Amino acid sequence: PARFLETMLSGPLDGRRALLARLGEAARDPIDELIASALDFERSEIASLDRFLAWFERGEVEIKRDTAAPVNAVRVMTVHGSKGLEAPLVILADATADPSKMGGTRNFDLPFRGSKLPLVRPRKDELIPPYDLIAADAKARELQEHWRLLYVGLTRAAERLIIAGTKPKRELVDNSWFVKIQGALEGLGAVRDERGHLVWTGSVTTEPTSRKPARDLVPSPPLPTWLRTPAPPEPRPPRPLSPSSLGEDRDVSAPPSPAQVAAAIAALVG
Repeated sequence: PARFLETMLSGPLDGRRALLARLGEAARDPIDELIASALDFERSEIASLDRFLAWFERGEVEIKRDTAAPVNAVRVMTVHGSKGLEAPLVILADATADPSKMGGTRNFDLPFRGSKLPLVRPRKDELIPPYDLIAADAKARELQEHWRLLYVGLTRAAERLIIAGTKPKRELVDNSWFVKIQGALEGLGAVRDERGHLVWTGSVTTEPTSRKPARDLVPSPPLPTWLRTPAPPEPRPPRPLSPSSLGEDRDVSAPPSPAQVAAAIAALVG
């Protein structure tokens, strides 16, 4: 299976290059994982394409990708999942949501004798002491997480940041990201463009960081011709010698006769 797949990908069909041109660089990891699965199958099973297909359908392959690697693609992810990443252009597409209506935790822990008991969150009319204090504390922690996620979203853009969202039927709440960011931009002196969008362009002072000196970009060398040339056939190994074929094999010399041995000795002595 591995040789069959590799022939299709790297052989005259040039399947790997065609797949990458059709699906993009995101297909590179699944292709490599398919070849690795075929090699793993051949280590423990009979090298059969039918067996490999049946084995592959029964299994589950999980491909982990390096999300920090720069790619020419659009990524759709949550703000929480974007921690540690950076992109030239970032769009916060849901900045008008009301944090008090975003679900939150349905359960909370009730302190009891030095430990915590998990309880279902009571309804609003059932929030009697001490449940009202526990619910208020949980709401405050959820609001803090709401602002922490805003900080993460605002610091993911390297060049341009766009804040957007669906306009609600009612007025925007003060705790929405959109309202807070709008107030901050107006404080920085942002102006509205011809479409009514609030735009601010400027530089943000950051703490100086030590950067490595930039390296001169070296152009990629041209691919050698042998890279696209099929490999020559491997030479056949020599046939092993066997005592029964000494007199029949023309490539193997027969032992000298007694007369030849005597003549050779006489020549050396005389």
